[in-house]
Parts: sequence; C-alpha cells; structure tokens
Amino acid sequence: MQKLALSPFRGELGVIYDAAFLYLTVRGAVAERWGHTPGFGRHAIAVDGLRLTNASTSRIAEVNLKNSRFVMSGPDLNWSDFVTSAHDFLGDCLKMLQPAAVSSIYCDLKLCSDAQSFDAERDAIASELLVGRYREPPTSLAVFEDLSVGLVFRQNQTHIHTMLGPMKRHELSPLLDNEPDLDAYPKTLLFVHRRFEVRPGANPGDRLDLDQATKDLESLVSTHLTNAPRDVSAYISSLLQRQEA
Repeated sequence: MQKLALSPFRGELGVIYDAAFLYLTVRGAVAERWGHTPGFGRHAIAVDGLRLTNASTSRIAEVNLKNSRFVMSGPDLNWSDFVTSAHDFLGDCLKMLQPAAVSSIYCDLKLCSDAQSFDAERDAIASELLVGRYREPPTSLAVFEDLSVGLVFRQNQTHIHTMLGPMKRHELSPLLDNEPDLDAYPKTLLFVHRRFEVRPGANPGDRLDLDQATKDLESLVSTHLTNAPRDVSAYISSLLQRQEA
C-alpha cells in the first residue's frame, strides 16, 4: 500500500467585512508594527490599503477597506508560524479597523504529496470514490483523463470544503502568488484544498458584529487551524484507504 505524506504549501487566513471607515489612514499601528516584522521587506501603501510582501512574494499581509488577509506559501511552509502570524495580524486589523459588520472569516489550506504518476493517482481516487463507473465512457472514443472531487460539510456556522485530485507540477502555478519557483515541488502530485469558512447565517445579508467576529476568529484558529494539516492528512488517508507516512 502506497503511503500518503501530505504537506502544506500555502495558507491564507482572511476576514471580509463591510467597508470600514473608522480609520483615516493605514499609516498607523498595523503598518508600524508589521512593516518592521522580520519576513517582510517590500511594501505598497495607499490611502485605503497596505500591502506587505517579501522578495519572493511567499509572504503577504494585506489590509484595506473591505478585507484583510495573511498569506504564506512554499514547499517548506511552517504551518505553526503561519497560524500564529496570520492570527496576530488579523487580530490587529480588527482592532484598528473596528468594522461594524463582518460577512466572512475564512482559511484556505493547500497541501500536496508526491505521486507515482498522474494516471496512478487519478485511478486510485476514482476506484475508491466512483467504484470504477468512469470505465464506461460516453462514447467508445472517449478517454478518461482527469478527476477532481469536492466534498462540503457544515459544522455549526463553519462550512468545511475539501477538494482533491491528481495534478501536474505546472498546474500549481495559478494556485500560488506571482511567479513561484516550482522546481521544489513533485512533478506529479496529489493536490488537496481545504477551506474553512465561518458564515454569519443562512441569509446573504447576515453579518457578524466586531465582538462576535473576534470570538469566531479565535475559535476557528483553536478548533480547526492549529492541527489542520495533520487532520486533513488523516482524513484523506482514510478516504483513500492509505497509510499515513
């Protein structure tokens, strides 16, 4: 049995809110603290926005009138560092912006593992999830080439999305930021995308107030994000009936 060794290579934690107008400029506490934080080195400042990056754009911190987000990426991503830094950054943004209404809190986690080949990974997923029905193509000339599977669950107000499928290295480029160096990634891989999203309610117009949004951010980090790579790896291993490496 092939063992599965999923590793995180990109994390993004963000908050989306109705326009926050209670601050006059981003040249304040967030810019001063995070602009001097090790790991950044470049910045772009506008009247209503701040963007901090490093040279390779593998670390991004952004805040503006409508949303704030923190991103880290790379084949050697330290998940614990990402969670701590992202949580601290978004906490500072909420304190500074004081948005009256928050529409969503989310985290995107992307993982991958080395695969024997694209075809082997595709067939392994299909045989477990589709029970071989893909072998009956729509016409005699059709050839089964690709597969991606999406699963969605809800736990209270947290919606949990999981997508997995085989992938070739060059297909990773749109999933990363700017023009990443892909040489460190496997040529063929199993790609897994897990998204956690806290939604205020069933109606599109439902919103969280600042106090509830701060509590939900804390809960998302402690309940789901701290051990997310390990939990997702165990979940996918169980789904595909593989041993974890």
